[in-house]
Amino acid sequence: MKLAACLTAMVAGAVLFASPAFAGKPSREFLPINDEQFSGVCSFTVQRTVLVNKSVLTTYSNGDQRITGTFKQRLTNLTTGKFIDLNSPGPVLLDFHADGSLTETDWGPQFARPPGQLLVTTGLLVWEFDSAGNFVSFTQRGGTSQDVCVLLG
Repeated sequence: MKLAACLTAMVAGAVLFASPAFAGKPSREFLPINDEQFSGVCSFTVQRTVLVNKSVLTTYSNGDQRITGTFKQRLTNLTTGKFIDLNSPGPVLLDFHADGSLTETDWGPQFARPPGQLLVTTGLLVWEFDSAGNFVSFTQRGGTSQDVCVLLG
């Protein structure tokens, strides 16, 4: 009888501690984001300058990640000096799949860079990457898109 009660308690404990509530605590760290230049898309080079970066990368026990925090950037036409400032608070979710592929989901105002484009977007963006990290697709679900080349031209 005592053995059965002990085994029941052990099984109940194992189930409780295997639940997501008791999974390893997520790690949180500062996410450095660098200034960058983009050429070959517009007839001029676009400079992205980080104005404020308080981005936090949270990594969960299953490997998925979330980027949150304050992130403000300036996009500048290096030929004319014309610029726009963009507040991109996110969040951004990175969902890593068992096959090694990745789905990235972005919310809110973003500076999006699908192949051959530079965009300022609002709404929901969904990116797909294969297991080698290669771009597969970009879908905007709602919101707006503006061409950075036109905005800064």
